[in-house]
Amino acid sequence: MIDFTEKEIEILKDYLEKGGRILICLDPGNFPNIQKFLSEYGVESKNSVVIDLASRKFLGDASTPMIINYPYHQITKNFNLASIFSIARVVEKEENIPSGVEVDEIAKTSDAAWGETNMKLLEEGKVKFDNKDIKGPLSVAVAVEKKEKEKNKSRMVIFGDSDFLTDKFINFSGNRDFILNSIAWLGEENILISIREKKEESQPLSLSAKQGRILFYGSVIVIPFLILFSGVSVYLRRKYKY
Repeated sequence: MIDFTEKEIEILKDYLEKGGRILICLDPGNFPNIQKFLSEYGVESKNSVVIDLASRKFLGDASTPMIINYPYHQITKNFNLASIFSIARVVEKEENIPSGVEVDEIAKTSDAAWGETNMKLLEEGKVKFDNKDIKGPLSVAVAVEKKEKEKNKSRMVIFGDSDFLTDKFINFSGNRDFILNSIAWLGEENILISIREKKEESQPLSLSAKQGRILFYGSVIVIPFLILFSGVSVYLRRKYKY
């Protein structure tokens, strides 16, 4: 992903002033123009990667936060499904919100999470919370509404991740419903906001690192060994019986 140019940012602003609706999925990285643009709408998006130790227990990867905390909003009303984000950044409400703007955090991590800001340590796999990091719980998605000129009303939904929309994650639990509800809210189609009936289809199996090792050793080593041992035992009994 690359940063928008100043001209592209001006096009976005002009579109919003006319009552436009925008969905933004912003992965970790330094994007000064985009971050400044979001700040003008009361959204802070410091370059960071969400590390959630609580999610590691379920998914085996602390950089893949599982979201079950949804502050009340029309998008997340009665939403009780888990969502998975992968290599996400912190996207949160600023302390000082511009006049006429309403910002709501709509998806938050567990208390055990933090926003890692040292990318070098992250690349080396040596992440550890320190006073330079962002303490959890962390917001990874926000909804923005602003009263524009000429009685127009603009809306944005900003996610701190784009991977949750890919084929790898979209069918996991609440991911699909979360994004569809967000799109419905952007279009003011509140009647479409719901938890949709699941079709009968294959679902990804999520295992922790420990469960993965048990499954691997059990299927590749233990079970074949038991079969071999049983076969040898039967052979030897028959051989020495006669």
